[in-house]
Amino acid sequence: MSHLLTIIYMSVRFWLASEGCEMRELNKIPLEFENAAESTLITMLLRTSKNPKSLYLNEIIFNQLIYENLYKNTTVASMYLCMIRDDFKSKAIDALVKILYKKSTLTSLNLGSNKLESGEIKIILEVLYKNTVNSLNLNGNRIFDSEGGKLLSRFLCKNTTLTSLNLGRNILRLEGGIALANALCKNSTLTILNLRSNNLGSEGGKALADALCKNSTLTSLNLENNYLESEGGKALADALCKNSTLTSLNLSNNKIGSEGGKALADALCKNSTLTSLILGLNNLGLEGEKALADALCKNSTLTSLNLYYNKIGPEGGKALADALCKNSTLKDWNLNYNRLGSEGGKAFANALCKNTTLTFLNLGLNNLGSEGGKALADALCKNSTLKVLILHSNNLGSEEGNALADALRCNTSLTLLDLRSNKLGFRGGYAMVDTLCKNAIIKNLDLRYNNLRGVETIIDAINKKIMPTSLDLSWSGLSLEEVKILEYALCKITTITSLDLTWNKLGCERGKLIADVLSKNSTLTHLNLENNHIRSEGGKALADALCKNSTLTSLNLSYNKIGSEGGKALADALCTNNSTLINLNLRSNYLGLRGGYAIIDALCKNATLKDLDIHDNNLRGVETIVDAFCKKITLTSLDLSSNGLGPEEGKILADALCKITTLTSLNLTWNNLGPEGGKALADALCKNSTLTSLNLNYNNLGLEGGKALANALCKNSTLISLNLARNKLGQEGGKALADAIKGGKVLADALCKNSTLKVLGLQTNNLGSEGGKAIADALCKNSTLIGLNLRRNNLGSEGGKAIADALCKNSTLIFLDLGYNNLESEEGKALANALCENSTLLSLNLRYNNLGSEGGKALADALYKNSTLTSLNLIYNNLGLEGGKALANALCKNSTLTSLNLARNKLGQEGGKALADAISKNTTLTSLNLGLNSLESEGGNALADALYKNTTLISLNLYDNNLGSEGGKAIADAIPK
Repeated sequence: MSHLLTIIYMSVRFWLASEGCEMRELNKIPLEFENAAESTLITMLLRTSKNPKSLYLNEIIFNQLIYENLYKNTTVASMYLCMIRDDFKSKAIDALVKILYKKSTLTSLNLGSNKLESGEIKIILEVLYKNTVNSLNLNGNRIFDSEGGKLLSRFLCKNTTLTSLNLGRNILRLEGGIALANALCKNSTLTILNLRSNNLGSEGGKALADALCKNSTLTSLNLENNYLESEGGKALADALCKNSTLTSLNLSNNKIGSEGGKALADALCKNSTLTSLILGLNNLGLEGEKALADALCKNSTLTSLNLYYNKIGPEGGKALADALCKNSTLKDWNLNYNRLGSEGGKAFANALCKNTTLTFLNLGLNNLGSEGGKALADALCKNSTLKVLILHSNNLGSEEGNALADALRCNTSLTLLDLRSNKLGFRGGYAMVDTLCKNAIIKNLDLRYNNLRGVETIIDAINKKIMPTSLDLSWSGLSLEEVKILEYALCKITTITSLDLTWNKLGCERGKLIADVLSKNSTLTHLNLENNHIRSEGGKALADALCKNSTLTSLNLSYNKIGSEGGKALADALCTNNSTLINLNLRSNYLGLRGGYAIIDALCKNATLKDLDIHDNNLRGVETIVDAFCKKITLTSLDLSSNGLGPEEGKILADALCKITTLTSLNLTWNNLGPEGGKALADALCKNSTLTSLNLNYNNLGLEGGKALANALCKNSTLISLNLARNKLGQEGGKALADAIKGGKVLADALCKNSTLKVLGLQTNNLGSEGGKAIADALCKNSTLIGLNLRRNNLGSEGGKAIADALCKNSTLIFLDLGYNNLESEEGKALANALCENSTLLSLNLRYNNLGSEGGKALADALYKNSTLTSLNLIYNNLGLEGGKALANALCKNSTLTSLNLARNKLGQEGGKALADAISKNTTLTSLNLGLNSLESEGGNALADALYKNTTLISLNLYDNNLGSEGGKAIADAIPK
């Protein structure tokens, strides 16, 4: 099973990689296989295991067999059920209800991010009234407004077991908030409540504040991102003066402002139970911070305070630092991104000299500079309680690095120091890492992004203190002196098994030093020396080392200009003494015929090598390769792409494939096999019974080669992936291949026997409309193909419509690329109709066609009905404003699409506004490309507003839209810091 998954993964990888196809969908390819295995395993565990405690189920693996066994199981206490598809929800909910009625052991139920509506929630809650569940997660569903709020309110008033409830991201708004507040006045069991991102508003905040005055059980409340503003903050502050049970409160990102901050500060002077308070992103201002500082001098219960991103400034920082000198309870303080400057840094340094309770302090992104850094270093010499200090991104230079290094030598408490993204440089880095050899307390030192270079200090520290198994020194510009120290260290370290020295320009001399390491080291198993210009002499030295080394299993020497002499030396090593190497990469090394011959000849004598890459070495005469194949029994993967192989080499290689019994993957991309080479390989496929992946991209196979390969598919029973892109197959070639896939026409009886091909690349073959129609006819009958690339084939109107019709009937295709095929609005409508009926397609690429506004509107309509498509590429389709608006409306209701590309579609400002409105409502889209659409400042402003509300978008591309300074600033402000 795992071997099959690997073959499909790699096959689709090279197919999608051609011409820049999206790679994010790649992981979905083998899910059908993985889920089958997972389902079987879960069933077995439920049936036989004595004590499975926790279970995750989704719509693929939650089948009848699992349900029956779960119904009988008496040990599962925690369950997470993921049910995205609408057609699965009702079945899953029915099954869940029956399980909940039966099971008395389930205590935790996670139904988060399932887009459950109020009606569906109601069914589940009814059975939970008397159940033993004490933790319920409903985060990211659709329990809207008053109806959902009332539903939850009734439940909380009656339920007597629930102690933890997560209702984050449900858009409860004011009405829902009020209903829940009423329930809190009556409920006597709930201790943890999460209401983040529900747009409760200030009035909703007031209602909850009133409830806190009456509730006597709640200990933790999360109200992050709810637009509470000043009035809501004040109301909650008043509640804190009366409430005596709440210990944790999260009010981050609520625009509470200075007035709300002052009210909360006053509450802290009176409250005696709260231990944790988060007030990040609230624009508290100087007055609010001063008030909080004053409160900290009086409060005696708060142990954790988070004030990240409040623009405190130096003066506010001084006030808070002064409070730290007097406070004796605070242990955890986050002041990240507050513009404290050097003065604020010095003030906190002074406070650390006096404070004896703080253990965690985050001062990242505060521009502390030289003076602030040195002051903190001095404080570390005196402080004996701080365990974690975060100082990333503070413009600390080499002098500050030296000062902090000196401090660590005498500090006895710090275990973690984060100095990422400063400017320590070689000197500061040297001093800091040298300290590791002398400080026995610190466990984690983060020095990333500091331009350290000189790794002698790092290696020295590793040698004396840290025992890693993997060391990555790629792109480090190692000098000769540094390599000598690395050589010395590796000879002594007994734990490192993997070393990456990619792109260090080591050259011949430093390459020899690494070879010397291999001769002496007895632990290294993986060595990457890609692109180091070690040339012939370095290659010879490494070859000699391989004769002595007995542990290395993987060696990457690609792009090193080893040449024929270096190749021969390595071949000799493989022939004689080396018996451990399994993977060898010699790509792009100018081996030539002599070096290549020697390497392949060595395969006849070596019994361990399984993976050899000799791509781009101008080998030509592959008769030697053939001979090696026939004698060797271990090689499973071979890459001969870009080696100038012609028809004769193709014939010899084909003859070898008839005899080989181990090779599963063969890459012949970018050679020139021609029709004769293609026919020879086709004949070999009729006889070969092991090859699963064959890449023949760009080989000038032509019509005759295409027909021959089509004939071969009727007889071959193992090939899973075949790439025939850019081979000038033409229309007749396209029809022949279509016949091969569908098992009809000229070779009907024979082709019915092929049931293994899953991925087929036919891009850039000029199949035309007739070839497209033949492929479409095949898709109606084929039941195995999951990936098809037809990009750049001039399918036109008839071919496009035929493919669309096929999609209505096909039930296996997951990925389809129809880019650059002269499809217009009618074809767009036909494809839209297909999407309404098709239930398997996950990814559809229609880039660079001319669907127009009508085609866009039709596809938009399809998105209302389709419940499986996750990726849609419509770049450069002349959709215009109307098409853009239609798609925007569809996004408001579609619940499956995660990636949408609308670049170059003339959407304009109004189209941008419409899409912005859609983004504010859509809860599934993670990637959106709106590049080159003339959105201008109005479109930019609208999108910026939408980003404040959207909680799922990860990637947004707005290149070349003339947003202007106003639109650009709005977008920048909207991005979470």
